[in-house]
Amino acid sequence: MRWTARIEGLLWAWVCLARYPTGEATGSYYHYISNINNIPSDVEVYSRISLIICSLHCDILPDCWMFLYRVETKDCRVFPNDTIRELDTSMAGVQYRLYALHHTRRVLYFFTRMYYKESSETCQAYGGRLYTPRTQDEVMMLQKRRMFGFVGLTKFTGHWVDSAGQLYEEPSLWHSLYPTGNGNCARIQDGYLIDCNCRKKERRFVCDVLYESSEGSSLG
Repeated sequence: MRWTARIEGLLWAWVCLARYPTGEATGSYYHYISNINNIPSDVEVYSRISLIICSLHCDILPDCWMFLYRVETKDCRVFPNDTIRELDTSMAGVQYRLYALHHTRRVLYFFTRMYYKESSETCQAYGGRLYTPRTQDEVMMLQKRRMFGFVGLTKFTGHWVDSAGQLYEEPSLWHSLYPTGNGNCARIQDGYLIDCNCRKKERRFVCDVLYESSEGSSLG
């Protein structure tokens, strides 16, 4: 078993050196985001491996672009895609370092439900903000993914602002009967934005991750 592990390690090291010249893998290849302790349950787990090997496990998956690593135990947890369906409550309080590949700006879909404040804090922990749609196509993509939960809009001093604190000026994206003035948060319904109560119901949400590294996010 020990020799098998060594052979596997040598093969991975060869792949690493063949695909990424010395020094490139630790520079432009993956990017540290933050330390997090809300660990997804729908991840692929690899034990007793190095950080670079962990990143390669992510890289060979067609839809992986984020992974977790715990230095103390050399524990690797790879996100197989851009969807988080639930968090692992048994891992509460265990801290991992979160990384992303290629400095790419992407979105992360959370199917686990939270109130607005908690969803916003979760997005910040994952290196981003609550996603704010800017076009009708983006709204429809969120609806297609059944993401009817919170978006990155709140009402502040009578005006709607996005999660970056910028004034939101997309009137065509609001439903014709909204906003009603009965809520300070917003969500998707019937292909449009509507206002809603921030604390009345836990909802799904989408994070705009690595928003400082690129001009725009890719919904898919």
